[in-house]
Amino acid sequence: SRSARAVIRVRFPDGLLLQGTFGVREPVSALYEMVSGALREPWREFSLARPAGTVQRGQSLRLADFQETIQDAGLVPTAVISFQHTEDFDRGQPPYLTAELMEQVHNLESHVP
Repeated sequence: SRSARAVIRVRFPDGLLLQGTFGVREPVSALYEMVSGALREPWREFSLARPAGTVQRGQSLRLADFQETIQDAGLVPTAVISFQHTEDFDRGQPPYLTAELMEQVHNLESHVP
């Protein structure tokens, strides 16, 4: 069924959005793996947080349970979540994404009429 997939966008502090599609039964760890693989500095600790308006009672904003499914995390059918570095003193600087991805962003922007 169509609802078996979730489209998730990750918003970075510089405003860029990284989009991925996941099976609803995939674990939250798959989302962290996608983001980590896109980062220019993947060694810096980061966390992902769900939008404040979507948090169920007893849930934290931070997506901290890596075993939780995308569905149980409330990210179906679509969600925009926030990227943040965990350590204030160890914040990376933009660009957050790899050079290859930034090149694609640049190419997209230059095709916008």
